[in-house]
Amino acid sequence: MSNKRATITSAGFVILLACLLVLCILTPDKKFSDNENRNLQQMPVLKTANIVSGTYMKNFEAYASDSIIARDGWVKIKNLADFISGKKDNGTAYFGQDGYLFPVDNIDKNQFEKNLIYTKNFLNKAKEQNEEINISLLIVPTSSEILREKMPKYASGLEQYKLLEKAESYFNSSLINPEEELLKHKDEYIYYRTDHHWTTLGAYYTYRLWAQKNEIEPLSADVFKIEAVSDQFYGTTYSKAAGIKVMPDSIEKFSYPSIDNVGMSIESLKETKKLPSLYDKNYLKNKDKYSYFLSGNNPLTVIEGTAENGRNILVVKDSYANCFVPFITQHFQRIYVVDLRYYKESLLNLTKEKDMTDILFLYNVIQFSNDRNLVYLLTE
Repeated sequence: MSNKRATITSAGFVILLACLLVLCILTPDKKFSDNENRNLQQMPVLKTANIVSGTYMKNFEAYASDSIIARDGWVKIKNLADFISGKKDNGTAYFGQDGYLFPVDNIDKNQFEKNLIYTKNFLNKAKEQNEEINISLLIVPTSSEILREKMPKYASGLEQYKLLEKAESYFNSSLINPEEELLKHKDEYIYYRTDHHWTTLGAYYTYRLWAQKNEIEPLSADVFKIEAVSDQFYGTTYSKAAGIKVMPDSIEKFSYPSIDNVGMSIESLKETKKLPSLYDKNYLKNKDKYSYFLSGNNPLTVIEGTAENGRNILVVKDSYANCFVPFITQHFQRIYVVDLRYYKESLLNLTKEKDMTDILFLYNVIQFSNDRNLVYLLTE
């Protein structure tokens, strides 16, 4: 009798797997996961070279994983099981204290040093073009550095401060290290709980430090009208731990006339798009709500500032700059924001053609240590 029951159970399991396989085949492949905010692996092209190199099987495994029916539901069940069982991470996100989630990040120290060299070479050439150009760099520690007491005790420290010390040895006074300033405010809402970015408040404190270091009078905190434009933000780190019950984040806008009355022009190879504001409300309807700032990451964004002082600034950045840039609009006549992940033209030519008086690099430590696009700074 037990053998018969075992046979029926095995047959049922095989039938279930077969049904799942048929459903996976019949269901159209999704190209993008809103929950994970990433492109999904598509069916790889069958080529002899790919088979020999092992690339085909690697990509096919990723495709099979990404294409399984009800994938988002299975991911949530797995994450919830990890959390309930007392685990402190699920392999991609740490379950921190006070509802904070932290990405399990890696640092590429060799790439970090390469990027320091690329940046220094570029800035030296920019100085050769214009000896008077004003240069500053902000390499910002992430929440896992500033809020490390909220992380699980066993979580390996990435020691971002050591990388910042190395960067200081390359750039001396041009590097503005905001770690001490951010630590002063670590009990405030300066990093999102469910996302890898800092909040507008965290960006404001760093803007104030940057302005003081550049002998610019920063806008005082009391001049802003602060409003929450969304209180239902689940960010990129939550996407790694979807299914766990945590409070959503709030996205705050710091309103001020010299910011609110400024528009921008976004340039790409396909088109130039003009927006009447530095804030794109359309993103507040989507999961990727952080792209509300500057309409996300784009190759080149041109902003007409409200100053009439002849100062034009080039901002080379990752997404940490998106909520920072609005604060500087009253200090410059024109602002050029470049993301090297999408902009591959010569920045030296842009610096010369647009009569740049200032250059600002703004990255978070993790992105700066892993970004392989800073090599395009060498493009002439």
